[in-house]
Amino acid sequence: MIDIKGTDGKVKITVADQSDGQNDVIITEDGKTKPYLEVAIEKEKQKKLEDKNIFTSSCKFIKLFRQSKIKSLIFRFVLTVVIVVSNPLDEMTALAQIATGFPKNRVMGQAGMLDTARFSYFVSEKTGALISEVKTLTLGSHGETMVPVPSQSSVKGKSLSQVLSKSEIDQLVDRTRNGGAEVVALLKTGSAYYAPSAAAAEMAKAVATDSNQVMPVCAWVDGEYGITGVYLGVEAQLGAKGINKVVETKLTDEELVALKTAAEAVRTKQADVKNL
Repeated sequence: MIDIKGTDGKVKITVADQSDGQNDVIITEDGKTKPYLEVAIEKEKQKKLEDKNIFTSSCKFIKLFRQSKIKSLIFRFVLTVVIVVSNPLDEMTALAQIATGFPKNRVMGQAGMLDTARFSYFVSEKTGALISEVKTLTLGSHGETMVPVPSQSSVKGKSLSQVLSKSEIDQLVDRTRNGGAEVVALLKTGSAYYAPSAAAAEMAKAVATDSNQVMPVCAWVDGEYGITGVYLGVEAQLGAKGINKVVETKLTDEELVALKTAAEAVRTKQADVKNL
């Protein structure tokens, strides 16, 4: 279990001061969650407008960050690693790297850990297996082009395709993609916070302990999977310097195509933040 401390919901820049001169910085934001629910309900009709609203709200944080004294505080520490939780996750991770000027390996986003946890839960619920008996993986974006990876998923050591039919797997994949909207719909007001905070804590722990643990995160991809120059959800090895390396997980042809599609989708959005 991870002990998650409560916050007041305001924009937070958390700097965990380390005695050895290294800091972990976790960026969260106070953006409204209602637009996500509206997007899910009204679909394409409201999508562009609401996405713009969410993006504008989140970008205000980065502008404040650039002007703040906190930036100079963070810069004093040569080994600072930034973990972004703010939505829209993929764009905000790219923007955080631009704003800080840090090497790309020292800026990462939390999404894959959360999405994979949701996928695992849905598989556990469907099969009746314990969470500890389920292994899943999600890559790609934290959104519509999320790529749950059934080929790397299993239940009690058996591949997911041996346990569930294709239609059942497709339903779970779709539910995983819409997991955030499902939580918002259940809460009515507010959004998920326990799972995202626990996932970010796991990432921070991997950095603080230099564990070299491999986990799905939003990381800079530069040649892996035939994809270059974009922040994207992939498996990566985390350590004291941030992302040690991106791990190329074996994918089916269909999954690889989906990952490349996700890369192009977030590339377009990330290009928009360069001039902010």
